Amino acid sequence: MTPQSQERMENLEREMEALRCELAQARRRATGRRVGWLGAPLLMAAWFAVSGHTGPIQGPAQQQAELLKRLTDLEGRYGVTDRDVDELRTRLPIVRRKIADLEGQVQGLADLESRVRKGPDGATQITAPFEVLDKARKTILLVTEGGARAPGRVARAVIGRGSGDNLMLHFFRASGEPVGWLGEGISGVGNLSLFGPTEASLVQIAGGTGSAGGVNITSDGKKVVTLAPGATGGNGTLELSSASGQKLFEAGAAEAGGGRLRLSSAAGKPIAELGPGARGNPALRILSPSGAPVAAIGVDPEGGGGAMKVTNAAGAVVAAVLGGQRGTVLVGNQAGQTIAEMSGSDEGRGMFQIFHGAISVAVLTKGAAGAGLLQLSNNGGSPTVEAGTLPSGLGIVRAGPQYKCTGSGGLAAPDCIKGRP
Repeated sequence: MTPQSQERMENLEREMEALRCELAQARRRATGRRVGWLGAPLLMAAWFAVSGHTGPIQGPAQQQAELLKRLTDLEGRYGVTDRDVDELRTRLPIVRRKIADLEGQVQGLADLESRVRKGPDGATQITAPFEVLDKARKTILLVTEGGARAPGRVARAVIGRGSGDNLMLHFFRASGEPVGWLGEGISGVGNLSLFGPTEASLVQIAGGTGSAGGVNITSDGKKVVTLAPGATGGNGTLELSSASGQKLFEAGAAEAGGGRLRLSSAAGKPIAELGPGARGNPALRILSPSGAPVAAIGVDPEGGGGAMKVTNAAGAVVAAVLGGQRGTVLVGNQAGQTIAEMSGSDEGRGMFQIFHGAISVAVLTKGAAGAGLLQLSNNGGSPTVEAGTLPSGLGIVRAGPQYKCTGSGGLAAPDCIKGRP
């Protein structure tokens, strides 16, 4: 209903009500009801004022007929009756409420038009904040310029600002607890976080290098899994930690190239490593509490065969097993110098040696005929004693450097001892 229509209806109501009052007064006068001489002029003046009558004064019957005629003309002119007027009066508040509702909707449309527009290339633009509701009028998506956790607001998804000028897409349970977010981290890199039963348990994927990037799995606020670029050369690194946050396992790139695995104790101290050594040979190294290698098994960088080495607390090699072309077992002193060696010879014979520095001073091996042979040398490496078996099967010991088994002129003792048949 327009303001003009409403005003016209109100004027009609006032005019008909005035006529009814006049008609009622005329009927009372026609049935013998009178008013006092003081009241009659006032009523007549009121009638003249309301009706606009300018003719001669009429009697009660004529006034009643005139009023009835005017009321009938008025009802005919507007096409309404008393019942219609009563019905209109009843419906008028309802119509007014509908008009107010429509005006609110029109205002809402005007507000929506101010928020929705065509942008570049015909793209539709919507100015925040706005919400997307489900059939139950619960918020599914909230887009706001403020933070994701607006007081008193529960939405399943919220696009808003993070802790800085960064924008984030947050997801929530129906109860309001967060389940994850996706967007720009405060450092300007991409970030995806997925929460478990609580925010202290989550999976986080972020850009960047080192601990700031990669994939992190957290339990009760402690990182237990990290997959990220390493600090050296951007190589990938996988780290597994205990619930207390101690690093227990690490896989990544070694400084010499290739892959590397590292195991740590419950206290977070490295205890074993698997990967290339300083010379590129792969090896498994067992570490001391201080982190120094104390045992290793891998590939001998010189011979290319398998190798195992054991060091003391000072890092000196005190035992080693080498593959190569023939097996070799080495025993060293506290300084790491070889003092004993058990190996195979080039001829395929077994050999045991005792060293003085780098000089072999004792050798136990197999002779040419297959019998055992013992050779002792001085500290310069020159043989001085030999013991073995003759082809005849007799044992013999010879002393050098002459190795003569007969005396000189029958006076000197021989240089050997030989068994008897």
